[in-house]
Amino acid sequence: MSIHFAKDLADFPKKGNGQLNPSEFYYSESVDKAVDEVILRFNFKDLNIAVGEEIMISAVAQFGKGKNREEHFATDETLTNGKFYFTYQIENFKNYAGTDQIREITLSEAQALPSWDEVRKTYASMLDSGVNKKDGVYKPSIWDLIYDFNDPSRETQLGDYPTTYTLGTGSCSDSTNLILRVVPDSQ
Repeated sequence: MSIHFAKDLADFPKKGNGQLNPSEFYYSESVDKAVDEVILRFNFKDLNIAVGEEIMISAVAQFGKGKNREEHFATDETLTNGKFYFTYQIENFKNYAGTDQIREITLSEAQALPSWDEVRKTYASMLDSGVNKKDGVYKPSIWDLIYDFNDPSRETQLGDYPTTYTLGTGSCSDSTNLILRVVPDSQ
């Protein structure tokens, strides 16, 4: 399976005879016969594509080897108008949750957090700049994290307190992992 992104038709890799060259596409992956679904994620910044731009995308699956090899492009008459690519308008994704983060705080700093809201703000401060800090869901919840930290059966309050912050629902969602690491106070 191969996929390529282009801003212009000339940006698609071609063989000497002018045919598309999927072996030179931006991304290629071998997929097991037993696999029913493949989900790919790409960062448009890495592709040097900005919000507001329209790009062309071509995807091809290759089956068999040698003389039995076949290539099938992802085409749909209504989507691609019979072409080997389709176009996509890049838009801001309002549910972007940012990148995974780890933050260390000392045990005395953790014990001094006075309320649920201050614990929530501590986790929210770990989110990337521009990420919506109020509409997401924490799993485990902030209360669960507080209960875990204060659990009398815990051997120590030191360690990692991870949660997943999710914005949106279903296919219109994004998540990031946040880890608050409680470390000993320096002597």
